Amino acid sequence: MKVWIKILDLPELVTVFGDRTFSFSFSGQTLNDLLRTLLAQYGSALSRVLLEADGRFNQAVQILVKGKLCAQDLDKPIPLEEGDQVVFVAFLEGG
Repeated sequence: MKVWIKILDLPELVTVFGDRTFSFSFSGQTLNDLLRTLLAQYGSALSRVLLEADGRFNQAVQILVKGKLCAQDLDKPIPLEEGDQVVFVAFLEGG
């Protein structure tokens, strides 16, 4: 499956991936499949940005699929479709 990945406000991820927007092909059907593939391909450089020291997902990084925030639901299978856009964005706190 091929999806589009877009990076907003996360220069560390742009450094890892080499671009702000790019297509990525992987074998899988869910957001977790995509994340596992990305982590396998980009290794420790990506792990340092996406994962906490204990292996949990870094809550400072938010993921949107089809405009819906998904980062808190990574334990649930989030289906992806061919051509979907997956957006990584920094968590912004308001006040």
